[in-house]
Amino acid sequence: MAEMISDIGNVRSVNEDYVDMDRTKDYGLYVVCDGVGGHKAGEVASQEAGRFIKEYLRAHYNRNIAPHILEAAIQGANERVFQLGQAYEEYSGMGTTVTCALDVGSDVFVAHAGDSSAYLMKGERIAKLTKDHSVVQQLHDEGQISEEEMRHHEMKNIITRSLGTHKDLKVDILEVEKNQFDQMILCTDGLTDYVRKEEMMIERQKIKDDRQYLERLVGLAKARGGHDNISAVIFKGEAR
Repeated sequence: MAEMISDIGNVRSVNEDYVDMDRTKDYGLYVVCDGVGGHKAGEVASQEAGRFIKEYLRAHYNRNIAPHILEAAIQGANERVFQLGQAYEEYSGMGTTVTCALDVGSDVFVAHAGDSSAYLMKGERIAKLTKDHSVVQQLHDEGQISEEEMRHHEMKNIITRSLGTHKDLKVDILEVEKNQFDQMILCTDGLTDYVRKEEMMIERQKIKDDRQYLERLVGLAKARGGHDNISAVIFKGEAR
């Protein structure tokens, strides 16, 4: 089964996140986007990207070339959002992060650009699958700041890759076998800025119901500030 949640948080007047799922007889698609760029433009970018990806998979899905179809969907969404930004002044410079998972049966393909995240949970362990495309991630990789310093760095919200802001987009495509995880979580940084992965695992062990679990994570993020929109989707890969 799967559950998703999106909350505006404590401060923002607009929810620029987009979270969705599409479960067909052939695949399961799970999408999380976090829009950037001006009042409501981020909302437009995330919605346009998420919906384009969903519709593209519906129209073009082919199990034999699933990762290529997924990347084509992302690239098409990038072109769509970029063109809107070029055509309308109020959308100029808008973009969005994207992290989506395509469950095709024995494997899950994850496509990623930006600083929304994918986590794998198995037993009592949790691991981050994606690597952020951000300034603080680069500084951490270079050994200039610690993982703890990443959370509070003044440049922590500056991303180095996003969908729709440039004509060309490099997308990370990752493949995960189903037996490597019990559940996968996709979420925006409105959650991960406030809730550590270890806490996500602790709460998972306490709360078995997926909906209640996501509501608990959102509640923690809001109790600790909730300065951003907060979105997540959790699913268990189901064999087809």
